[in-house]
Amino acid sequence: DQVIDLYPDCLRAYLVKGYSAWLINKKKTARKAWKLGLKRSSGDITLLAELANCIAGRVNPLSLVHPLSSTSQVVVNPHSVSTTPLLDPSPKGPAPTIYHEPTASADVISQMGDKEFDSLAAAAQQHLVHGVGDFSIDKYLSKGYLRVNTGDFSGGISIFNELLEKHPKLVGGYIGRGTAYALANNYNMAIRDFSSAIDLDPSCSDAYKRRGQTLCAAGKNDLALQDLTKAIQLDPDHEAYYQRGNLFYRFHNFNRGIRDFQKASKENHTDPPTWNNLGLCYNSIGSYTKAIESYRKAIMIDKNFKEAYMNLGQSFRELGKFETAEKYFNIAISLDNNYSQAYCLRGYNRFSAGLHESALSSFIESYNYNPTNIEAVYMSSVVQHGMGKFRDACIGYDTTLKKNSDHPCYFQKEIALWYQNRLDTTFNEFNVDMDMDTMLKELWCKRESSKNLENYIPISELDDSIPDVEPNFTLSSEIESILKYSSQFSSMFHQDSPGYMSNMRQQRMAGLACIEIAQIFREVLNGNPAVSASGRSFEGDSDNFLWRDLLDIAVRWRQISEPNDPVFYVDRLSEKQFHEGFGSHTPMILGQCRVVRYSVMVEMSWPIFLENIASQRSVDRDRIMKCKTCDEVYKIMGKDFWVVTPCHSIRTGDILEGTRLTLQISPPEGFEYSIRTPGTPPRWLDYDLELHHVWNLMVNECKGENRLMK
Repeated sequence: DQVIDLYPDCLRAYLVKGYSAWLINKKKTARKAWKLGLKRSSGDITLLAELANCIAGRVNPLSLVHPLSSTSQVVVNPHSVSTTPLLDPSPKGPAPTIYHEPTASADVISQMGDKEFDSLAAAAQQHLVHGVGDFSIDKYLSKGYLRVNTGDFSGGISIFNELLEKHPKLVGGYIGRGTAYALANNYNMAIRDFSSAIDLDPSCSDAYKRRGQTLCAAGKNDLALQDLTKAIQLDPDHEAYYQRGNLFYRFHNFNRGIRDFQKASKENHTDPPTWNNLGLCYNSIGSYTKAIESYRKAIMIDKNFKEAYMNLGQSFRELGKFETAEKYFNIAISLDNNYSQAYCLRGYNRFSAGLHESALSSFIESYNYNPTNIEAVYMSSVVQHGMGKFRDACIGYDTTLKKNSDHPCYFQKEIALWYQNRLDTTFNEFNVDMDMDTMLKELWCKRESSKNLENYIPISELDDSIPDVEPNFTLSSEIESILKYSSQFSSMFHQDSPGYMSNMRQQRMAGLACIEIAQIFREVLNGNPAVSASGRSFEGDSDNFLWRDLLDIAVRWRQISEPNDPVFYVDRLSEKQFHEGFGSHTPMILGQCRVVRYSVMVEMSWPIFLENIASQRSVDRDRIMKCKTCDEVYKIMGKDFWVVTPCHSIRTGDILEGTRLTLQISPPEGFEYSIRTPGTPPRWLDYDLELHHVWNLMVNECKGENRLMK
């Protein structure tokens, strides 16, 4: 009663009041409440129909038990119908899906007689969109809309066909029939009907919006964007902003997507998908705090919104927060035990933390619940490869290649076979940089197709005489002692900043590499002739142990610590590529995204970037030094460019070419600001001589007086 006093048009209050009276056997009071509700003439046809059925004595027993459980969204206004499936924006990796509103059943409407329906239609006529004010026409429009809204598309199309035969200029008829065709995935017919509605009424924003949605579903994104923009110009509403925001997400124009989802949220502040998709856009530009806030708003509205929980976990994973990410992935899985994507992302989270066994179980579960998820098969193979389960890894790689013959796991399988054949070989007797085909390494580094390999003879098979690594072998006291000491160093190698997850496997191998380097360096300083320079990554006449031999130890540990990453010396790629200057690439800003791992470098490098532009390019120094953004710099320079940072030589006192700070335009409406370091032969020689000089200085210093050698 208090709700009705405050909100006289709240039909659910009349409905529940009637149910409550009915349950305590006050049936006259119940019918009176239902009749008063029916007179309010709200636009929600589902509730009006339920009131009419209750008055007629057809009281829904389920509603009596759960009078507040209805989630129907069926209304006379066809705005309640989304003419396309909700979008699944996913620029890369396992894709989070978007929340879907449940649809209502047609049972309530089908139980009504003609008189009851006429009464219902008359009550709702004032809320009918695209009505003409003639009840004899509008009631059929209502009936058609109801058929479509309740999933009876063919029934709705039949009604609209009959209506349009009699009234060929009825805009609402074309919109209703177009909606039915669109929901039935007959996009061409839907587009034709919406176009007819636009021809009859060029100011009909609803027709533009629905045609835009349908064009989007048909893959005609550019045309869809034009229609949705026109709809917003004519009559901006939540759905148009929401759908255009999804399109901008698909175009990777995340900043525009953010603006549209923000406007959509103002039109409808309680729509969970809007907040979820706003979070996806924020996540894609590296604004993880705002993404997390958006996902949490979606969850506040719908506590069972599994996709938002999964996306929340993904944001925390991107930030390197393992435990928090794991928590939200687990909540998503608890809401849906068959949620393949959540299992897959949880697997990535565990993999990033170096927890390979638990990651493997999660990837396997992801595949079991969705056998089409080839990413789960591939990642299971990567994990098994890293654990030394080479046989299972190669089976998984083969399965992946059967699904996608151009998958980069071709290279990883070759690496797996190469290492498996050398498991029983002493570590310093082989080197992947010297043994593996240069083009294979180069194509893998470039993420190019293995089909471009020429004259390469694949590694044929596993060595059956060599078993896989035992997962739970017993550690000797000597190994336990080494691991104890390695742990003192391993944590020092963790970059404790956003985007870097603490990886137990990588840290352990870094600690072991540190110990081995210390052991061998000690022997070198003591002049031990047993120290060999065999298995080195470079050719040379000298048998002396040099700077690169020492660094080879760290490189080898890094190569086996993560078989998913190509880690090779640039001078051991093809001669052609070495001369062209293949090198490292670290993006700090990528398109519209500030890369979380490297974004701190933007502030650190920006003054150096501007200073080098002023000194190396013909520009107005005062103007360039005032620039705060990539856009401001690019407007002055007018093209893609790079500047060289100086590196001061200890050997000669000269200035060597350091790294290159590069700015490139990156559509749509973004830039790439990156650190690029080419590895050309002249540059390589400069640094080889420099490091050789530094190596000698270090060795001589360590051999000086008052130094402990043992």
